[in-house]
Parts: sequence; C-alpha cells; structure tokens
Amino acid sequence: MRSRLTLVVAIVALAAAGSASAQATKKKVPAPVTSRTVLANLQTEVKSNFYMNAMRFSELLELAGDDLRKAGCDVNFSVDDEAFREENPDLDVFDQEIRLRGLPASSSVHQIVRAALKKLPVKTAMVIRGGKVEIVPASRTEKAHMLNQTFHIEFKERRFDEAIEQLSDLTGVSIVVDARARQKAQTTISARFCDDVALQDDVRILSDMAELKVVYLVTGLYVTTPEQAKTLQKELRDLYEGPVVPLLPLPDPTMSVPMIGTPPFESPLAPPLPPSKSRREAAASYN
Repeated sequence: MRSRLTLVVAIVALAAAGSASAQATKKKVPAPVTSRTVLANLQTEVKSNFYMNAMRFSELLELAGDDLRKAGCDVNFSVDDEAFREENPDLDVFDQEIRLRGLPASSSVHQIVRAALKKLPVKTAMVIRGGKVEIVPASRTEKAHMLNQTFHIEFKERRFDEAIEQLSDLTGVSIVVDARARQKAQTTISARFCDDVALQDDVRILSDMAELKVVYLVTGLYVTTPEQAKTLQKELRDLYEGPVVPLLPLPDPTMSVPMIGTPPFESPLAPPLPPSKSRREAAASYN
C-alpha cells in the first residue's frame, strides 16, 4: 500500500514538474528585438586593433557580429545588395577592401561600422529597422524612399501611440507624437496594411482615427492636435517658403501672369512622392 502511494505521489510530482517546465518554456518565448535594443547593443566597446587590418567589408561585418556575440549581444547586419547593384551594377559592396586607421584602443561597434561605411567607394548609410542593421545606399535614406516604404502589419485594438512606435521601429523613421496630444494618443485603433500602403499614408490614416494631424517637417513626421498642426504648418511655410503675398488685381482681366517655376511647386514640407514617380509625371498629373 505504501509503495503504491509512493508511486502515485511520484507520478503527481512528475506531472507537476512537467507542467511547471511547460510553463517555464512558454514564458521563455524571446521578446521581439527592437531598434532600441539593437542601438544599445551597437554601443558595445570592443578592441580596435583587429579592425585596423586590411579586410573585405563582409569580413569586417562578420568580425563585428562575432565580437558582439562574445559580449552577449546578437546583432544582425544586412546589406541591401540589390539596391547597390541598381545604382552601381559593377560594384560588389561585400568585396570592397576596408582598412581603418586612427581608431582608439577600444571603440563601440557603432563607431567602427560607421567608420567603415565612409571607406566604401559610394555614399552608404546604416538604417536600424525591423530588429536589424541594414546597410543601404545613402540615396535610399531620402524621404522619397523612407516615407514610402510598404509592409504587412495589423493592429487589433492597439493604442495609437503604441502603434506609431511599432511603425517607427519597423521602418527606421522617426515619428514624434506631441505630448500635448497625450489623451488622444491613447485612442484604441484597429487597421491592417497589406504591403500596398506607404508609411506616410499609414501614419495619416491612424492619426485621423485618433483625431490627430500629421505635420511634414523637413526631415521627419510630427503628429499633433489639429489646432497645433495649423499653427506649426503656417510657421514652417513662412520659414521655408516665405509669407504669402496677395496678388494685385490686373488692370486688364485678359492679361496673363507668367508662372515662376515648373508645377508642381516643390516644397520641403510637402509629402514626398514615391521614388518611381518622376517630376515630369508629377507635372503632367498637375496639369
């Protein structure tokens, strides 16, 4: 009887242990890597002497990744080789020889990679988005590319400010929400984007759901209240385009006034057109 009871207790104990183990395993699901985490990992200090040897760019990235893993950090470097080939068909970025000089005894990986990018024969930039470091041609960081990115994403009953933070993390674009709009920023929204809507339109749609407005700055997006948006947009127009001067009535209504510039007028404050749409096409659609 005692041995049977002991067996039952053992089985119960094993079942409990298995349940606890299953719960522990379930809790160990790794959290998604954010751009904030990647940027923090890139600040890891490493010895610089190895990086001052001549090596291919691909070898330097591999060395940086190894040093980060030894320090307990894991950063994924990705080179947009297709984008480089589109702009420079004969250029193999991976195969370019890099030799850094004048580095201190220890440097952050972030500093080392940025220094290496300056050694490449074409202007190159580093974008942190989607949980990784993307090496792209500098032209791909212009607003026409950055604000017209498309992607798959779905929000179900998410707070607006949390959704905006996720979009910023996914695309590497700075989107600032006005602290004065804190109450509206907590509005719950739902939306699905199927890789066919540009980021700038995603932000505009979600902002409208929260009764907020997007202001296009020269180098970023700012989400604020409708009232503050009107004030800021006027200030920006006066600053970058000059105040609006009312036209005097013409003595002869049949007279025509020559237009200065070619329509549509380009403004640093206007939503950027997609990179595939040329000025000629834009002018045609204007007319």
